[in-house]
Amino acid sequence: MKVLITEFRQESNSFNPVPSGLDYWRSGWLLEPDEVAGALRNIECAVGGMIEVLDASSQRPQIVFGPAFSSQSGGPAAPEVMQAYLQRLIPVIEANLPLDAVFFSFHGALQTTEFDDAEGEIAARVRKLVQPGCLIAASLDMHGYVSEAFVAAVDI
Repeated sequence: MKVLITEFRQESNSFNPVPSGLDYWRSGWLLEPDEVAGALRNIECAVGGMIEVLDASSQRPQIVFGPAFSSQSGGPAAPEVMQAYLQRLIPVIEANLPLDAVFFSFHGALQTTEFDDAEGEIAARVRKLVQPGCLIAASLDMHGYVSEAFVAAVDI
């Protein structure tokens, strides 16, 4: 079993007129795929919890990491942020197909200046990349926005 873990997380506020660019996102973390395990394993966060559960599984799945981008709340993310995330995520997915599962750490309220439902957009793009039967799961904040597009792309 092979599971990919990735994170793209911000609580965006469309009333904030200042887009959150990559410099703003550095207030949280912008982790490359090869940095995620070392930075977030054993940390009390969504990705840390995903790693902990998979490490404890009797099935001992192979864990593959995509990028982990997490920012403080702010204005909608600038296009460069989503582009940077996808430029790191898509090659990891393509290099590791077939995947049995993709686990996303989302907030549920991430907007970009181009997409009101950035998480739904990303989940739909990933759904098109993976083979049928690949489970896509996402963790969300308790007040996350769950769109029809998001529900169509995510299993859990």
